[in-house]
Amino acid sequence: MGDEGMATTEIRVPKQERAVKKRDAIIRASYELFCRKGYYQTNTAQIAKEAGVSTGIVYSYFQDKEDILLQVVRLYLAELKEALDSVLSGVDSGRGLSYMVEACYERLYASHTMRAEAHDEFWAMALRKEAIKELFKAFETELLQELYRKLACRQDVSQTLLREKLRLSYHILECSCHDAISPDLSKAERETLKQLTVSAVVDLLERKIN
Repeated sequence: MGDEGMATTEIRVPKQERAVKKRDAIIRASYELFCRKGYYQTNTAQIAKEAGVSTGIVYSYFQDKEDILLQVVRLYLAELKEALDSVLSGVDSGRGLSYMVEACYERLYASHTMRAEAHDEFWAMALRKEAIKELFKAFETELLQELYRKLACRQDVSQTLLREKLRLSYHILECSCHDAISPDLSKAERETLKQLTVSAVVDLLERKIN
């Protein structure tokens, strides 16, 4: 279902608490609809109804549906970052490397299963829309920089090509979690996939590459 609408008035920046809550409600409603129906099958009239506001109110806060999408993806990435924060905070706590990698895997897997529709939808959108791609790129860059700062002082991590190994490790974990949510896998197969992935990432981070 298409949606060619575009705001014809100046976009409002909410300052009062009531206005902020209304804008947030529109973003949350859009998030739910994009997950249930998909971005292209959702229009602003449906978003307005879900949020309990008029279509005019939607366009007073957002230029168009793609403008809403950007805010929804920001919300999704903020939720993912929050899920990973507990792992990041423990990286320099003295826990073993295997424990930390497995914890990271489990947080990523949980984010895939809790918002599987959002994950697939937004990653697909990143291939089509440059602005979405840049949001994911910025998220990954910030995450990897934080991991680098914390792992750079660990004795059980080889510092050789650490930035490159962290980027590769993140993509290995992401791809493995994406495969793990397949309904075709049994519980035992998912566990095996997790253990193989964790082992591969730990080996990569410990490996000294000349």
